[in-house]
Amino acid sequence: MVTVWLAVLLFALVSAPFAATVPEVFASSASYLDLSPESATYRPGSTVTLRASVYDQDGKLLTGSSTRVRFFLSAASPNNHNPPGSSSSDMDCSTGSTGQCAVTYVATNLGTDTICARFSGPSSLCNEPADDPEFDDNVDVVTTTIEAGGRTPTPRPTPTPRPTPTPRPRPTPTPRPTPTRTPTPTPHPRPTPSPKQSPAPSVDPATLVLPGPLEPPPPAPPVDGAGKPVGSETGSAPGGTTPLAPPSGPDVAPVAGVGTVLQPKAATAVVTTFSFPLILMLAVLLFLLAQHILDARDPKMRAAPRSAADVVLEFQDEERL
Repeated sequence: MVTVWLAVLLFALVSAPFAATVPEVFASSASYLDLSPESATYRPGSTVTLRASVYDQDGKLLTGSSTRVRFFLSAASPNNHNPPGSSSSDMDCSTGSTGQCAVTYVATNLGTDTICARFSGPSSLCNEPADDPEFDDNVDVVTTTIEAGGRTPTPRPTPTPRPTPTPRPRPTPTPRPTPTRTPTPTPHPRPTPSPKQSPAPSVDPATLVLPGPLEPPPPAPPVDGAGKPVGSETGSAPGGTTPLAPPSGPDVAPVAGVGTVLQPKAATAVVTTFSFPLILMLAVLLFLLAQHILDARDPKMRAAPRSAADVVLEFQDEERL
């Protein structure tokens, strides 16, 4: 049991520095009252102004709530119009949210008025002297003297409210014009050019290679004295042979006596066309020959199997092994 109490005490000592202190928060309330002016002298018929200020417990103006302040003129005051023994206030005002308020009355009778103000309790509690210390309770007493040679108090000027600055109007931004898109022109179809007829290639007679041998034209048949060929009646040449008609056709040379000739341009075209394939074929053959020679010198290539039969192993009997 003692061990338990020691553990609890030790825990309390250790946790005490970490305990949070909760501050006490009190709502502001009306605690003190002050009247001004404390004393003043006026002429008969003057308006007397009394200002009350209500303070909270910290000595600050109470602005969080409104407080009703009541004013009582003592029974001996020459300007007290209430009947003797009356408990009703002569004047009252509310502080609103400023913590202050004011009352006025017209002093017509000569003498000294004693005014008591409080915000709670009846008028019978107004028993403190006028020179009592300030800010000690919720009651305050002031005096006002009315005499023929008194001064006319100058009313406090009403404070001129500060003019509210006129807000400068912001310039309305000029809207930017929306750029108008330029319409894309419709492409016009280009006219399709009419195909030009290729002219038929002209055949140069000089480049023609005439196939086959050509026989020379037969000699002209003999003619008689009248200029007629001999034997034209019978249609046969002398000796009983029929004369041959001159050859005609595309394969016949246009000029008599021209035989089979290979044109130089044709020979040049043949050599130019087939020279590159021939050279390429010879290069491939030389490469294959050189590759064969090099492979024959390589020992690995010589030992490599030449066919599928070289890599097949035959099964042998165990007796032969």
